[in-house]
Amino acid sequence: MSQFDAAERLRRAGEWAKNGLLMAMESVLVDMVAFAKENGPWKDITSNLRQSISYKKPEILSDGTIRGIVFAGMEYAIYVEYRQGYWVLSGAVDEYRAKLGDLLRDRMKAFVGGIQL
Repeated sequence: MSQFDAAERLRRAGEWAKNGLLMAMESVLVDMVAFAKENGPWKDITSNLRQSISYKKPEILSDGTIRGIVFAGMEYAIYVEYRQGYWVLSGAVDEYRAKLGDLLRDRMKAFVGGIQL
C-alpha cells in the first residue's frame, strides 16, 4: 500500500466518522423532540405549540464542537417554559443531558460500524 493509499483511507475514515457523528446527533435530536412533544406537561388546546417543537440539522463547528439545536417555534413557548410546573424544552434537555455521550457513542457505532483501514 502506498503512502497515498494510506492517506486516502485515513481521509475517508475521518469523513465516515464525521458523517456518523452527525447522523448520531440527528438521531438524538429526533428523540428529544419526540420526548418533548409526548411529555410536555401542559394542555395543548390548539396543538400549535407541540407541533412547533423541532430541531435544526446538527453541524460541526470550526473548533470541532458539534452543535444540535432543539427549538419551539411558537412565540409564547418561552412563557409556558417559565411557568411553575411546566416546561416546553427544558424537560427533554434534562432527560437527555446525562446520557447524551453514551447515546452518541452507541448510535455512532451503529451508523459507522467498524471502519476498516
